[in-house]
Amino acid sequence: MDNIEKKLDVLFELGKYREVLELAYETLYSSKSEKELLYQYIILSHMNLEEYKKALEMCDEALGEYPSTSAYLYLRSKNFYYISSYKKAISDIEEALEISPNEPQYLAHFAKVLLMQNDYIQAKEMIERALELDSSESEYHLTLAVVLSMLDGEKVAREIVDEVLAKEPHNLQALDIKQKYFTSKLKEKKSLLQNLLFLDPFDKKSQKDIKFIKYYYTFLPPLMAFVLFMTYLLQSQRREFGFLEPFVFVGFAVLGTLGSKDWRLNVPFIATLVSYDAYFNVGRHGISFGEVFYIVFQAVLFQYVFMGAYKLWGGLRHKFETRLEQQQNNKKNPILYFLFIASFEKYEVIEQEVMKRYYITVPTLALTSLLLIYVNMYQYEHLYLKVFVVLLFIYTGIRAYRVFWILVLYIFGVIFVTNGFVCEGCFLTLMLSVIAATVFVIPYKVTRRFSWMKD
Repeated sequence: MDNIEKKLDVLFELGKYREVLELAYETLYSSKSEKELLYQYIILSHMNLEEYKKALEMCDEALGEYPSTSAYLYLRSKNFYYISSYKKAISDIEEALEISPNEPQYLAHFAKVLLMQNDYIQAKEMIERALELDSSESEYHLTLAVVLSMLDGEKVAREIVDEVLAKEPHNLQALDIKQKYFTSKLKEKKSLLQNLLFLDPFDKKSQKDIKFIKYYYTFLPPLMAFVLFMTYLLQSQRREFGFLEPFVFVGFAVLGTLGSKDWRLNVPFIATLVSYDAYFNVGRHGISFGEVFYIVFQAVLFQYVFMGAYKLWGGLRHKFETRLEQQQNNKKNPILYFLFIASFEKYEVIEQEVMKRYYITVPTLALTSLLLIYVNMYQYEHLYLKVFVVLLFIYTGIRAYRVFWILVLYIFGVIFVTNGFVCEGCFLTLMLSVIAATVFVIPYKVTRRFSWMKD
């Protein structure tokens, strides 16, 4: 058995997992030797080959023979984590910690599962316990950095990642976390991705991301120029080119969302497009200083809106891919789940982020919305601003629902701006505010209707 164990160890270190499986299975079922170690080699090899279903079967078999061994519960929990069955992963790791409460790797894994469930407070407690037991493991520090970034501790989280990279410049996980969470500039992200590819040339995700950045700067500027040209034709000769309006609107929305990754590219694009509208609306007599200020203000606002849309789209795409992977591994969850439930789950994540700064974010959104409603109605009306005002009005209303008095004041302000206000109509205006505010309860509640379908 000692010779077999040495051979398995060498094969495993060389990454020859198929050979490990052949030898381990042959030894497991052909002799009465110690099976506990063989099970671990088999399970880990299947995991490295991304054969999670087979690994789960072997975990169940191992637990049938060694029910009190926490290592198999831990490994089964990791497999459930990889196929996105987070509740089962939590159940197994909790049971493993009851048997071995002071295993730092168990606590660190528990923190990762809780992180995926958006339970950042408990995740922080778990990873801090793991660090108390073993502060030398870089992976634990990096997990803490991710948790802190979710808890609005981005500065401390960034420092942790930088400290790890200072000690280990080629740490793949640290490089990946830095480019994913703490790098917004595409050129800096590209440099980090190139380092990742240098260390792991077969990393498909890094290859895909670098290709995206390359295409981004190659094709986006010409497409933006083309949309601006169509906008010019539409505004200057509306009678002949009126049919271009839906294409211009869609192009503005799509390119503005994609372009939000680099404000130096996107803000001039938005400002130019908005300025066309302003120029032709005032009869080609030039643009006043006030209108220039308004164009810049609107371009910046649109940039933030498009940034939010891009993050939401990226989050939904990631959730969709996760659920698709779960579908392939578990053979469950209908397509309707992908289309609706994933969106609602991501909506809850965004809500948690907004709620951290609730009493700053929501009043600011409300005041901005009221200002734009006033501008759109009485000074400067056009299609793009109208769409933006409607979206901002709905979003702010849903956010303000959590503190009802803010929502009532917000709707009250909308009525004041749009219809004016007189003392005689005070009671009626207040009642209309409450009724309108109540409407926003519906979309807020709908996002929670399907929580029972989560893993």
